[in-house]
Amino acid sequence: MADDMSFETEPKSALPEEQGQQQQEPPLSIIEPILKYTKVSKLPPSIFKDSISACLSTDTFLVFGAHSGVIHVTKLDFTIIRTYRAHKASVLGLSSDGTYIGSASLDGTVVVISILDKSDILVKDFKRPVHSIALDPEYSVTKSFISGGTAGEVVLTERGWLGNLADTVLDSGEDPVVSIYWIEDVIIWMNGAGLSVYGKFNKQLLLNLPIPVGGEGCRPRICVPERNRLYIGWAGKVWNLKIEISKHRRSRRESGIIGGGPSKGLLSSGASMVFSAASSLVSNSVDQTITVEAELDMNLLVAGIASFRDSIMVLSYPGLSGDSEQKNPLTPRIQLLDSTGVITYTDTSLKLEETQRLRPNDYHLLQFAETTSASKFLIISASEIVVAEERDLGNKIEWLLENGAYGEAWKFSANYGPSYDRYQIGISWVQDLLSKGNWLKALNTLSMIQNTFIDTYSEDMTLDKRIEHSIQIWNKFGWKFIDHGKYITETAELLPAISSETNDRAIYDAILIHYIDELDLKNLIQYLKKWDTKLYHFDTIKVYFEDILKQNPEEEQLRKTLISLYLQLEDYLAAATHLVYLKDPSVLELVQRQNLFHDILSKIPELLTLNLSHEDDLLLSPLPILKDTLSAAITAVVHARNSVLPQQVVDELLKRGDSMRVVVFLYLDRLTLVDPLVCKQFDDLRFELLSEFDRSKLLNFLKSATRRNAAAGDNPGTKSSLDYNRAIQICEANDYIPELVYLLEQTGKIRQALNIILTRLKDTEQAITFAKTHYQERELWDDLITYCMAHTRFLRMLTEHTVGYLTPAEIIMRIPPRTGVKDLKQLLAGAFAAQERAVCVHRGILSLVKRDTLEITNTLRKLRNGGSCIDPVSDPEAANVTRALGVGETIVVLPSGKLRTENELLAPIFHREESDSIDENNEADVFSGPEDWYARGYGSRSVGQKVKHLAYIKSKLAALLVTPI
Repeated sequence: MADDMSFETEPKSALPEEQGQQQQEPPLSIIEPILKYTKVSKLPPSIFKDSISACLSTDTFLVFGAHSGVIHVTKLDFTIIRTYRAHKASVLGLSSDGTYIGSASLDGTVVVISILDKSDILVKDFKRPVHSIALDPEYSVTKSFISGGTAGEVVLTERGWLGNLADTVLDSGEDPVVSIYWIEDVIIWMNGAGLSVYGKFNKQLLLNLPIPVGGEGCRPRICVPERNRLYIGWAGKVWNLKIEISKHRRSRRESGIIGGGPSKGLLSSGASMVFSAASSLVSNSVDQTITVEAELDMNLLVAGIASFRDSIMVLSYPGLSGDSEQKNPLTPRIQLLDSTGVITYTDTSLKLEETQRLRPNDYHLLQFAETTSASKFLIISASEIVVAEERDLGNKIEWLLENGAYGEAWKFSANYGPSYDRYQIGISWVQDLLSKGNWLKALNTLSMIQNTFIDTYSEDMTLDKRIEHSIQIWNKFGWKFIDHGKYITETAELLPAISSETNDRAIYDAILIHYIDELDLKNLIQYLKKWDTKLYHFDTIKVYFEDILKQNPEEEQLRKTLISLYLQLEDYLAAATHLVYLKDPSVLELVQRQNLFHDILSKIPELLTLNLSHEDDLLLSPLPILKDTLSAAITAVVHARNSVLPQQVVDELLKRGDSMRVVVFLYLDRLTLVDPLVCKQFDDLRFELLSEFDRSKLLNFLKSATRRNAAAGDNPGTKSSLDYNRAIQICEANDYIPELVYLLEQTGKIRQALNIILTRLKDTEQAITFAKTHYQERELWDDLITYCMAHTRFLRMLTEHTVGYLTPAEIIMRIPPRTGVKDLKQLLAGAFAAQERAVCVHRGILSLVKRDTLEITNTLRKLRNGGSCIDPVSDPEAANVTRALGVGETIVVLPSGKLRTENELLAPIFHREESDSIDENNEADVFSGPEDWYARGYGSRSVGQKVKHLAYIKSKLAALLVTPI
């Protein structure tokens, strides 16, 4: 639909009395502001007694930190709640959990104070400037916070069981920590290493982004519009980050609670109070991931960031063009970015004072939590506060009327105020047009106003009366122009372009068909763009359009107009077909957005080659240029691999002939990076294409296929589909010797591979290295020696480089009789000397091993044979050992082989009621008293009993000390 709310219609020929009077309404030369700014004048004087260095806002109060170390806490209406001096120097960072306020200072201290209880204060001195502090969102419970500064350490401070503070270093580096944020279950810090995002649940570093250019001197800014989204601005960078959390149940051992813990955890055990695991054997495990959804490089520096509607609001400071000390700094301005990082609005109407002495770090942008219908923000500099408030609809309409934009004012008044007031705005619009002599536009504007008036409910006028009134207005002002115009063109110019129930669609059909019959494509295109498709039968008319384009495919303007209509009617497939014909780059975005890849499968080759000016570019352009030109389209098709299968894409491309092979190569090359598993089915084709277009990657491709096969084991689903025999044929045909040698080696044809190295490469050194790799293959050494005997100039190299693999005797025995070898004597002498040195080295190593073994054996023997003295009186730990061993009691071996202490044996006499503790199943072990015990001969010890006694002691020690004696 042609949504031309201003109706800037230019008639082909004006009525005689109007000639010289038709004027085009000029567009507004100024941009309507989105925000209105109000300087806060009723501020307590104490707030700006010293420059503001840090600030924050919560749902219930505002906090301002000054360079003097003073902190002001105010209500949302800037009424002072509390003012206190927390530090001796500048306040560099603030944080709050809603109940406590934490501050970090240049003086090296961190102060956490309760809003509710003035006596609840925590002070910690880090001895070096602290730039930032982040309280645990549950600080009132955990008493934990994270801080960092010039020391370069990110420090977690938590209160121990006894109330003392304990520090745990989470990260350290040479560069100072600029900012720290603790947002629910995500911890973020910025330092010289860049931006780091840490997940509390899985105790892992989720993301690390490099520090932006100029980030060393700029304060990072952050905004949390939603629980799973972060907007971060730093220097000239803006990131849109999305946090995803998934939960599942698993055992404590799986989740790292039992055993060694997480394999990649960053926090030490000292952080256990904050990041404690679940206590049950089965716990809920939470996996966190963070994704950079958009990244924008701005020409401006980010001085503040917030969320505004569905956009990102940035308080941007003019770029310094590489000079951080620009002499004439400019006033910051508000910019809006969409979720993809595109700047959609820039407001330069913000006016601040004393900008000549301020820099980006002196400004702050806070979301104002005051409950109002419109969004509010605080723009804070070192010496003033400005409230930025979203302009409401009344402000907008008022501004439009003041600037003579009656059409826009009428449009936005649809849902504002009484319908009659809107009607009056419309009448003012018509009068304005008539005063400028723009009769045709006035007529169309009046048509729009009347039709809207009909559709708008009014308590004072029923629908029938509104329709009747509208018809009367048209009869008075409208149709006299139509009656005056006797030709179709003039009639078309005077017809209203806004659809209504009173429109006769047949009139519009007749006009369009007339232009088609007359081949007046200029007027046809004009009114197709101007008229809503509801004014005529588009399904009937489009048949005529398609016929014209078949007969005259070069009619580009008509095709573009038809595309526009298809898009309006959401017939995206038809629009995409024509866009592909025009090689319009926008078709790629359309196909991606509407997921039309499968529907336009036959057009995939054209889609991939959109950016090529000529078909010959596929054959003539260098591969790097071709890759860069086709990159966007290839990436889009690769990402749509679930909609259009890679096999379908490859088949469709190969149908178009050999010229498309390079496109297939680039497509598969990109697909391999994104989804290597899917691409393995094309290993044969990829090998051919690599050999044809990029041989430099061929050997790495072969090695990768070999590694996959080795890693796959018995799993055929991950093995390479490469046909090694076919690959060997290709290498032989193209004379690719290194690749051929590798393939022969992998297929077990190592003798053939060695022969190629010797005969084709004539590289004896490589051949020797190859033989060393397969040193157990005796046939390789025989072939190598045979070759060197035939080429005696290589005997020296063979002798010198095979020490430890071949003996000089083996080489000498193979030298044919009567063969002259230059410097043979010196050669053999050197070989035997090298052999002797190798033997000496081996003997030396053997002696070292023997000596170390003997020392370790002696040490072990002493440990086994030795004992340890223990004092049960002075050493409680030794007392436990003696009790476990029964030291101090007589240990008796019973005839049954069981061991009993003296107390256990005498228990039946002195404690008859406890006789159950003795083995009742063996009556022979029961004694009537001490006399019976001694009478049976247990008062003395035999050698056998002593041996059993020793075994008993060993078993006790083994149970106690775990490691047997």
